[in-house]
Order: sequence, then structure tokens, then C-alpha cells
Amino acid sequence: GSTSGKATVWTAEGQRKGALEGHSGAIFAVKFSKNLHYVLSGSGDGSAVVWDLKTCKLRQRFPSPNRAPVLDVDWRDGLSFACCSPSPAILVHQLGRSNYVKKWEGHTAEVNACRWDPEEANLLASCSDDGTALLWSFTADSDAPVLTMRGHSKEVYTLKWSPGKKSSLSLSLATCSFDCCVRVWDACRGACLHTFVG
Repeated sequence: GSTSGKATVWTAEGQRKGALEGHSGAIFAVKFSKNLHYVLSGSGDGSAVVWDLKTCKLRQRFPSPNRAPVLDVDWRDGLSFACCSPSPAILVHQLGRSNYVKKWEGHTAEVNACRWDPEEANLLASCSDDGTALLWSFTADSDAPVLTMRGHSKEVYTLKWSPGKKSSLSLSLATCSFDCCVRVWDACRGACLHTFVG
């Protein structure tokens, strides 16, 4: 990504494959789909865009509510993805559909990052300027968060899942905050397992 609104796709050998041109604002996030057919980008122009990886052409644009900047994006599978913005809502979109398939509201301030769990891609973790991380279930009947993790004293700006079944640890989530702490959480119970102060 870049502040120019353009992104460049490179091959594994370091050769330039093509440019993704279609955003009118800075690009904050870029992700490859799990099937490697598409590239997803989130931009300050208030949209997420799915690009065809083979041709580098725009496949579909997904405007955010009120044209709020899209701060982060994450693929759930080869067709659907989540995105977040300064609006406290998190949206799940599906390629080929114009309206979102899920809308989650629970944060009280800007949502900075969102990540699907590495095992089933059923749980989405999000973190916010409200100092919390929330877990959402794609398959649950309710759109309320299934877990709230509180403990940071300042904004939480990013998060990362543990490797899941590839690890001997139970499914865990790490969060990083402007309080200079990294916290590791049990993603099943919401308990803080470790706190690292930097």
C-alpha cells in the first residue's frame, strides 16, 4: 500500500506483476485471499476493493458507511472478508453481493484492526481505541460480541492470533496497546494469560 492510492503486486522472484489503481486515498491494508485469486485493499477513500490477482483489475468496490476510511481488512475465505473503520461497526462482505452479510456493533470508538481465527475462520477478533478487544462469531444467531477482553489502559491498535492447531498452546490472542503493554488472552475464556510491559 501507499499514500498515493496505488499498490504494486510483485512476484515471489521480485518481478513487478502489476499495479492496483483505483483508490483515491491512502491504502492502509492489503491482503491476499486464501485461494490466491484476489487481493483485498482498504483505503482512506472510504472503500474496500477486491482486485483480480491475475489481471490486477478491479473486481468489486465496497463503500463503507458514511465513506469512513477503511483501516483494516481480513479475508475469511476465498470470497468473504471483514473490514473496520473509525465507525465502531465491523462489516463482513461477500464478493458478488452489494450489501454486507454481517454488521457487528459493540465497540464505542474507532476500530483499528480485525482478524479471523486461524482454525475455522468462524471467530473474528477486533480491537479499538476504546481499549478493548472483542470476539465475534460468524455462525452465532446473535450479533453481539461473544467475548470482551478488557485490561489495557489506552487504545489497542493491533492484534494477532496464535497459530492454533499448529501450536501446543490453546487458541490465544495477543493485543498491543499504546499503554506500552502486550497482553495474551485465552480466546475461549477471555482471561489474560500474560502481560508484557515494554
